[in-house]
Amino acid sequence: MKELLGRAWRRWNASASIALLALASSFTSLANTFAYDDGYIVAANERVHSLRHLGQLFLESYWGPGSPAGGYRPLTLAAFAVEWVVGGTRPIVFHAANILFYIATALAVFALARRCMPPMAAWVAAALFAVHPVHVEAVGNVVGQAELIVALACASGVALYVRERSLERMRWSVALGILALFAVAVLAKENGIVFPLLLLAAELTIVRDPRPLRQRFVTTRPLVLSLVLAGLVYLWGRSLVLGDLAGMPPHVAYVGLHLTSAHRVLTMIGLAKEWARLLLWPAKLAAEYSPPMTPFAVEMSVEQLPGFLIMLGTALLWWWAIKRGWRDVSFGIAWVVISMAPISGFLVATGFILAERTLMLPSIGAMIVVGALGQRLWDAVPTVSRERRTLRFAVTVLVGLLLAAGAVRSAVRQLVWHDNDILFSQTVIDAPRSYRAHQIFGAWLFARGFKGEGEEHMWQAINLFPYDPIPPYLLAEEYRKKGACNRAIPLYRWSLATTDTAAGFALGPYSRCLMKTGQFALARKQALRGISRGSEVPQYRKLLVQIDSAQRANGQSRKVQL
Repeated sequence: MKELLGRAWRRWNASASIALLALASSFTSLANTFAYDDGYIVAANERVHSLRHLGQLFLESYWGPGSPAGGYRPLTLAAFAVEWVVGGTRPIVFHAANILFYIATALAVFALARRCMPPMAAWVAAALFAVHPVHVEAVGNVVGQAELIVALACASGVALYVRERSLERMRWSVALGILALFAVAVLAKENGIVFPLLLLAAELTIVRDPRPLRQRFVTTRPLVLSLVLAGLVYLWGRSLVLGDLAGMPPHVAYVGLHLTSAHRVLTMIGLAKEWARLLLWPAKLAAEYSPPMTPFAVEMSVEQLPGFLIMLGTALLWWWAIKRGWRDVSFGIAWVVISMAPISGFLVATGFILAERTLMLPSIGAMIVVGALGQRLWDAVPTVSRERRTLRFAVTVLVGLLLAAGAVRSAVRQLVWHDNDILFSQTVIDAPRSYRAHQIFGAWLFARGFKGEGEEHMWQAINLFPYDPIPPYLLAEEYRKKGACNRAIPLYRWSLATTDTAAGFALGPYSRCLMKTGQFALARKQALRGISRGSEVPQYRKLLVQIDSAQRANGQSRKVQL
């Protein structure tokens, strides 16, 4: 009994220390306001300002009806609605919820790691996860709650599965709990769809069941069939709401540069070095990774070599771990690969190039690999007592320094997400060659009345990446509002020439500027083009009437002058 109590006490202390590390890394976010997408998704989103629309959230896209951005995350929106009812307009409630989710996720990672490695290695893996700076965006920004919920559901579900399967069973009560966690994951964010594959990876690596695979499948068959059915129902419901399975348009660079699937894959190979850096040594962070900061590849070049070598090295380590029977290492690598699949861009064109918040789930596997390899190195140390004591002290100091550095870096970085003023100005410093960093900061400066500075950053965005219709359109709008249509017209044309989608927002103001500068025939042509698109037809018909009236007035004015 005394031994059992001692183990329980040590386990409680270990869990408490991980919770404290997660809190130390995130508590500074309590002072944050609503920043970036928080404004649209939470602060200005009437759908989450009461519980009256709770059911409707499951029938609409994440960004709202009519938005081309799409996405399906009803559970995340429902969580925001509950938090709004509790705290109203006070952001601290949302940030407190994020911190609680983060602490719970770190503890779930500890529980999962303990199922596949010795206690100390599991603690190191979970502690490193708790202070990981790449998590700052998911924790410090309210909308990152989706990533936290997915990570919590996946880590908890796999830990529960491994515990049950290690006893060579799968009770219905446990299966229902795992099924519920799968539902939570996919309804919180799309990448939760990898949940069943993470269970499969655990079954093939860290589950200790000596029976043949066929017998093991018989044990898990009810759960497997339930997961497949739940996944199909989710995909069916999602497609009904969004109109297709994709749900979100690809990043504008894929369209503007006319990239093929081969180009996209080459680009992602080159990006692998950035994923590895962010997962293993995230000293430098940024809120934007758009081009040309992340270059797009149209052919194989030296740019892909580091990423290719990292991917090859990972595959070789995976093979070596399987061959040596390092179950925890092979499981951790499998976790990283599986959770990276939907966000990497290898399978489908995503709506982003790289986003730190999306690395929350893959970082679980990465830290399990780090903890497992660290344990292997520790076991390889000579057993001479004096040498071992010296090395133990050195390793303890090193791990302590890493944890302290991670916690401080994370706590300080949380402050960058305090508000849009700080975030957007810092982003152009962190990512000076990201066109979207300048675009977003320029638009914010326009809204704040700093027109000159906004114009400067918008031109930087255009020059850095002239294939996105948004920066020239936004700058043209500013010129039009100032009455400088002669400066706006070339930018509208630039915007319309980049992608077909630009016609949806640029044709109307372009036609009005043409009308104001007396180019009535061309203005009429553009208005008719807008009508032919079939959207906003009444507005374009009204614009045609205005063009005809302006042309008649202009003709009468000329007659009077003659």
